[in-house]
Amino acid sequence: MTEMPAIATTTTSATSSRGALDVLCAEPLLRAPLVDRLETDGHPVRLHDGDGAPDGSWEPASGLAVVVFPPSTIDAVRHGWMSFVKHMVDHLSLVLVACAGTVSDSLLSGAGRSQGLVVLDRDALDEDWATAISASVTRAASGVTEIAPTIATARSVATGLDALTPNERTILRLISEGLSNAAIAQVQFVGERTVESHIRRIYAKLELPDTPTVQRRVLATLLYLGEQRPQPIAE
Repeated sequence: MTEMPAIATTTTSATSSRGALDVLCAEPLLRAPLVDRLETDGHPVRLHDGDGAPDGSWEPASGLAVVVFPPSTIDAVRHGWMSFVKHMVDHLSLVLVACAGTVSDSLLSGAGRSQGLVVLDRDALDEDWATAISASVTRAASGVTEIAPTIATARSVATGLDALTPNERTILRLISEGLSNAAIAQVQFVGERTVESHIRRIYAKLELPDTPTVQRRVLATLLYLGEQRPQPIAE
């Protein structure tokens, strides 16, 4: 299946008074069936064309959006999806499709506000996944907050940034400020090998694999900065 170009609003429905439904899907092959299902169900669609999250100049078409994360936590961090959604969840009604490992407590900190938030576990969706997402749009538009049971259960066990100890978070902050291991050791009044041990544990908790193609220090920094300083979007 080929990647679709951006789609203009062509359908009228009860949601048209609020503008088009923004669809932001990190996986090109999922875009066409998802848009087809949404339009069939009467949702006017504006498709974001691109695998990465929109930058700070992106403006929503309405107060409602569907976001499909990439399956990899690394890609969700590398391409800006986590920081983008963390900010957007406070501004829009949102249907988020993600794996449990990419949904942190901090990401869901806006739950319970007036906007709707429906989070679906992509690993638990069956072959009728597009219909499930479309049905969730209606619930989110009505202000419902609903987290998939599999994700809610996973959140009861700390993972990712939530699993870091205070000292590990301090070290990650120092990494994000550009300090070398030697400089961090001086700040922490410990040996450099101790800092290296802490950093290895940080990488393990963030599930960043030790491979030549992955710059774990960079991705850990992006993940930390994405939580602390989410990129702005226009309201």
